[in-house]
Amino acid sequence: HNVLIDNLNIMGQYSYPWNDGIDPDSSTNVTIINTRIDTGDDGICPKATAGYGPLSNLYVYNCTIRSKSHAIKFGSNTDTEMSNCVFDNIVIWDSNSGLAIQQRSEGNIHNITFSNIVIETRYESPRWWGNGDWLSIVSETRNDSIIIGQIYDLHFINITVRSENGGLLSARDHGVSNVTFENIYVLITAFSNYSAGQGPQCWDVNQEWIDCMGSLDHRPSARDPPSPPTHIGRQRTRSTASGIYTENAHNVVMNNVIVEYDLNPGGGERLSWFGNCFGQDSASSDITHIDCKCVN
Repeated sequence: HNVLIDNLNIMGQYSYPWNDGIDPDSSTNVTIINTRIDTGDDGICPKATAGYGPLSNLYVYNCTIRSKSHAIKFGSNTDTEMSNCVFDNIVIWDSNSGLAIQQRSEGNIHNITFSNIVIETRYESPRWWGNGDWLSIVSETRNDSIIIGQIYDLHFINITVRSENGGLLSARDHGVSNVTFENIYVLITAFSNYSAGQGPQCWDVNQEWIDCMGSLDHRPSARDPPSPPTHIGRQRTRSTASGIYTENAHNVVMNNVIVEYDLNPGGGERLSWFGNCFGQDSASSDITHIDCKCVN
């Protein structure tokens, strides 16, 4: 409780997992400011582990993060409540995933704000956490015996994105609600060796090899079929890259959201894995677009 982290340089081994930058776990009143994180695994990873209490009042300001996995990720220990967290004035660069919530247990997650953030994400090998996506909010069970909590009151404000995949807002088990996106610009493009077609493929839920580009990442999920040991970590759902795609999301407001597809990598044409700027499944409801724009 009552922790201040100020002006740290954290340099993790970039070739191996299990070396997160900072993991606030079941903590209250934690401030992380003026800090630079460069790690192979998640950069800042809030958790709430069973038996240790909730996580609340986390404030992260004026930080830069580079990660071979998720730059910022809640979970996957989400056993108790996680609330009242603000991430402001953040630069995320050269990362495999930008902003993520990996809810896999019964704790509710609510009143979370991401504001004034610049994000650059690109594909890495599919065994790493992340999928080249700027946004990965995924709530579902990894084990059918576990009850999943609720996600609500999420706020994304003043965010500029350059990404090799889209954004996913997904809660296929119990739904996510009351989400706002305001003043968001997303450029979906291709600039890494992986997006040029170099690198291993992903393993689709229909148990066939697919190109990873544009796919959806729900890992870890009880819906994933059993996979051979050589395929572990490569599970994806075949799709195309949408700026924001919602699954079982409700009362979502998008205000001044611009999604643009970069035609330059394709010689003036859309790449095959480019999708729709905005998409939703049949379980989503009350999705409102105000002054939103789709380019290319």
